[in-house]
Amino acid sequence: MSELPTPEALQAAWEDRVVLQQGHMDPSKPADDRSNIIPQCQFCNRAYRGDFVFDAKGRAYALADIGPVERVSMAVKRKVYGWLTQFFSN
Repeated sequence: MSELPTPEALQAAWEDRVVLQQGHMDPSKPADDRSNIIPQCQFCNRAYRGDFVFDAKGRAYALADIGPVERVSMAVKRKVYGWLTQFFSN
């Protein structure tokens, strides 16, 4: 006979459930625009916040803010800087 799960184990399992929320495809567009809303799980919605622009299938395809660049390593920042320098010098 198997043992019943502890209340703590049940609580942890409940907290890990995926719940779909309303996510914004493009954080720079109005939140009340229905064409700017996609379903996103609570984990992704919280993690991505206003940092990325998403396509209709929920895939990130562009940066919406500088936050992700601020959090990367110095090596990646240098690559971004090099690309931006070249981009704006043309």
